[in-house]
Amino acid sequence: MDYLYAENYQSLNEQLSQAVSAKYAVPLKVRAFENVMLAGYDLCFGLLQFLSHKPKVGLIRAGTSLQEYLLPHLYRLQTPLIFKKENENIVQYMAQFDHEMNFVLWSSENEITGEKILTLEQRQEIHKALSGKRVYSIEVKSKFDAQDAEMIKQFGYSVIVEAGSAFDQSEKCLIYHSEKLKTSTLIGHYQNNLQSAQSYLSTSAEPSSINTVLLKKIDELSLNYFNHFAVKPPTLQDRLVLFSKTVAGSALKAELDLKAHEAFAPSELPSWVIETVQTWWPEAKSADLMMGLLIIDLNAVSEKSLQKISETHERLTKESSWSIS
Repeated sequence: MDYLYAENYQSLNEQLSQAVSAKYAVPLKVRAFENVMLAGYDLCFGLLQFLSHKPKVGLIRAGTSLQEYLLPHLYRLQTPLIFKKENENIVQYMAQFDHEMNFVLWSSENEITGEKILTLEQRQEIHKALSGKRVYSIEVKSKFDAQDAEMIKQFGYSVIVEAGSAFDQSEKCLIYHSEKLKTSTLIGHYQNNLQSAQSYLSTSAEPSSINTVLLKKIDELSLNYFNHFAVKPPTLQDRLVLFSKTVAGSALKAELDLKAHEAFAPSELPSWVIETVQTWWPEAKSADLMMGLLIIDLNAVSEKSLQKISETHERLTKESSWSIS
């Protein structure tokens, strides 16, 4: 297997750091990984090894599956874990911290629905509070932006893990941080598929503009999952989230002939898989929600397809509605 040499991996990270720093006019450091699982493992266990006098770890279990991947490894090492309770605010949660606290891992978005579970102000509060205690604040989100760059500039212990979208096929995860993070990589140079990260250096194209007309029609769509909320939450604008009380998401996906890389329906998954999601997404405990949910990549959606979605849903509802007279 063609692994990277340590020198080549370090060189790639330095080139990425220079490119990103120039783009955002903020001094930033970047580390490249094939996926978010490798990135999370390398970052978290690198910190625990480098700062062995700070063995405690904080976890806010909301929005990301990364923590569930890391937990078995943390348990195996008998790592002292401090979980944030649902009824605690960040100040109450941090009151439990002492000088042995290493880092807190958390997310500001739901990786499945794209709901932004924290506002910019709430994110800033967390980064500021943790940096003030010299505790690394590791935030997982889908896309790094200029606001994140400023966050790292202001709060040196902030670390942003850019996990990518649920439909991202690029096989890339970048970690952004300041010079405060001095840990060496544990497994970075053992990777053999960093072409997507390397392509970042050769492409300068801006992200495609958002189709405001399409987004407006999505907002008005009766099947829009977020229209079932009393107050519609802010969301990522990279996916269409549908919910039906009468048609299974998997059935709607099949009728629309959507491929696996274009759409995801929880009703296609076995119950034991859904149970693993419930630890970081409490709403997944609702059988009705898991049955009727369908998430579609926005790149697979057009104004014409929205009409087809509504018509197909209406037809399936009629076909499944019958009575014995």
